[in-house]
Amino acid sequence: MTDILKERRLINLNSEDATFKNNTTFLSNCIFSFPTILKDEQDIVYVEGGILNAQIPVSFYAVNFSNHILFYSLNSTIFSITVPVGNYNFNTFASALATQFLTNGHTIVITINQSKGIISFTNSTGTLNYFQETGSTIWRVLGFETGTGNFNATANVITPPFLLNLLGPKKLKIFCEAFSVNSNDSKNYGTSSLIDTISVDVQSYGQLNYSNITGEYGRLRKKIITDIDISIQDENNNFINFNNTDWSITLAIIIFRKINISNNDLQPLLSSLGEITTFLKSRSKQEEVPMIKEDVLEDVPTEDEQQEDLENKIVEEPLPNLNTEDLDLLLYENPNFLS
Repeated sequence: MTDILKERRLINLNSEDATFKNNTTFLSNCIFSFPTILKDEQDIVYVEGGILNAQIPVSFYAVNFSNHILFYSLNSTIFSITVPVGNYNFNTFASALATQFLTNGHTIVITINQSKGIISFTNSTGTLNYFQETGSTIWRVLGFETGTGNFNATANVITPPFLLNLLGPKKLKIFCEAFSVNSNDSKNYGTSSLIDTISVDVQSYGQLNYSNITGEYGRLRKKIITDIDISIQDENNNFINFNNTDWSITLAIIIFRKINISNNDLQPLLSSLGEITTFLKSRSKQEEVPMIKEDVLEDVPTEDEQQEDLENKIVEEPLPNLNTEDLDLLLYENPNFLS
């Protein structure tokens, strides 16, 4: 069984540091260019990755550039209004709508059924014909159903069938092609580069704090990663407008490496050792073994010559003054003295 080593790396991203901000101060379509995040290495079995944590400001508006335009017909002429982006309650929203209608010279009063949350538009100048769905990005905010077409007025009054929706984005979808894991999205009923979703569960001007407490991630499709692309969109795939307020995201990448050594893994090492052995053998053949010269052998004395030389080196020392009694002792201890 192959042993697996798990190696974790962290990649910290801040929108302020993005190499490219593709939608400028929206800060929701950014690219971060790194020299190398992931290389295709031989010992890599597979790689997992995703969001470890995120700090995202709720600096986006409920009524924004993706949902603030209404087209309508009055006296058989098409007009449009653009509601200023911002966060609203019913009173401030109704006031903003009335102001925009008045800009076109039309007095339309907006009221709300407080028990149902449904609003009504009552026109008092000319004949209100209908609200036009085509081009009206604010359609669902007002309480109309997408795909139903124009909504006709009755006696200069238009009342949408559903309640007013000023909640704004309820979920943030974070896309990253570099970290894509074959996710599916009902918005297009296909695979996408969606890597995570974050619920918008704090009030406006607060901060979303997300943490992957399970530590589980999907398996990445990419084997090589340099640039990291981050797109943050709402549930309708509209880019979020952070109004130039920066966010931070920390990505985790988990590399699973095999640590067993096979014959194939040792082959480069064995080849190198073979080359070293061949070199050493070649080197030893080139070196000459020193030979003993004959003339040196001739100068070496024989054993008899060495003995004779030793005897020649014996020096007879003068005998000390001895008396007659000592002479006998001397001859006794040195029997060869007189021979």
